[in-house]
Amino acid sequence: MADTVFVNFKGWPAGISGGASNRETGMHFVAQEIAHRVPHGARLLDVGCANGEFFDVLRSQNSTWQLFGNDPDPKWLQHDYGDAQVIHQPLRQCNFPDQSFDVVTVLDALYYIPDPDLEIMEIARILKPGGIFIFDVIGQTYLILRGWLGRMLNLERTHTFTAYPFYYSDYSLRLMLNRAMLMVDSTLPNQGIKPDGRIVRLAMAIYMLGLRALTLISPQMRTLSPKNVYIAHRI
Repeated sequence: MADTVFVNFKGWPAGISGGASNRETGMHFVAQEIAHRVPHGARLLDVGCANGEFFDVLRSQNSTWQLFGNDPDPKWLQHDYGDAQVIHQPLRQCNFPDQSFDVVTVLDALYYIPDPDLEIMEIARILKPGGIFIFDVIGQTYLILRGWLGRMLNLERTHTFTAYPFYYSDYSLRLMLNRAMLMVDSTLPNQGIKPDGRIVRLAMAIYMLGLRALTLISPQMRTLSPKNVYIAHRI
């Protein structure tokens, strides 16, 4: 795996989720993609659910999802998740039965999971045949550009290969998914968070519009995307 997964040896944070942030725009995008593919009433598990923000986005669709989550970070132990059933353990310690879920999501959290191969194997185990696995990762070229900006402005979290324990190429992700009998259906560029400031939001909107046009010509241009949403199904 050394040639396909980049590892930051600074170590892992306490939990697998990065906490709350202005991610609602990206979450609505994912929720819409799920709604196009899976009937309401399905069982959905959000891995690394943090404060349950994605559950709120799903509820805003007036849907009847059966919501489940897990997050081992102790800061969420007393959090009220409403009707969602959340276990505060790492996924492989939750002991979900085989083929438990129609959808599994990992949003802004895959970078934090130790032993990602085993985690994806576990996700495949608990997905129903034909079930959907949706996750997002940052584009690698975008990371490099962000790293240049971070060095120029001395912004530590934007320094390339220091913000997360793991970084993935498209090739490494597809290798792990294929080993787990998960097949990628589509990879969709997305801006992820909603930037602060009107000018920055406008610049990002123009950037994403141009990027989506470029990806129609060359899919490899997805590496310039702030986020790429992968949609896979269990074979």
